[in-house]
Amino acid sequence: MKEDIEESQVYEVGFHLLPTVPEEKLEEVVSSLQSLITK
Repeated sequence: MKEDIEESQVYEVGFHLLPTVPEEKLEEVVSSLQSLITK
């Protein structure tokens, strides 16, 4: 008996932000990157 197994793939992404990005803009920059990746 052969079972159908749904395979999922997980990808890991790492990134560095420049130190010139002000702390108050970090959330905005990270959200921007997330939306580009998950498009």
